[in-house]
Amino acid sequence: MFAHVENGKVTFRGYLPKNWRNVSGLDLSKDDPAFLKSINWLPLTEVDVELDKNEVKDGEDILIEDDKVTITQKKRVMTDDEIKTRDEAEMASLRDRRDRLLEETDHFALSDRTLTDEMRTYRDRLRKLPETVDITDIQWPTKPS
Repeated sequence: MFAHVENGKVTFRGYLPKNWRNVSGLDLSKDDPAFLKSINWLPLTEVDVELDKNEVKDGEDILIEDDKVTITQKKRVMTDDEIKTRDEAEMASLRDRRDRLLEETDHFALSDRTLTDEMRTYRDRLRKLPETVDITDIQWPTKPS
């Protein structure tokens, strides 16, 4: 990965393009750092951050040195509103999946069929899931065969 630096700012980052302004075959110059530096292309290192449950990426720090560029992701703690929105979306997704799993077994609960104890327990656990679940560690019940 490389960065193009112009007037102290990164104007492009990624793999070397085949053509850049009046230079053809720039992508073939990856092993010639002196040439690349002469036209403001420097090796690029991107440092990602690990996010905890209630953190989000929040911009990046760019360090331009003589012979390389390092871009480091920044993070921040989510706001209460962001946490609430995320949790509501995860719960809605959980309910959608739960509803699909219940629909897959609805035919077992028709009045002309006998519902096994295992299937009854499975369906009961699915129905109770939104109220009893730890959203960070969802334990889905196993469908009986």
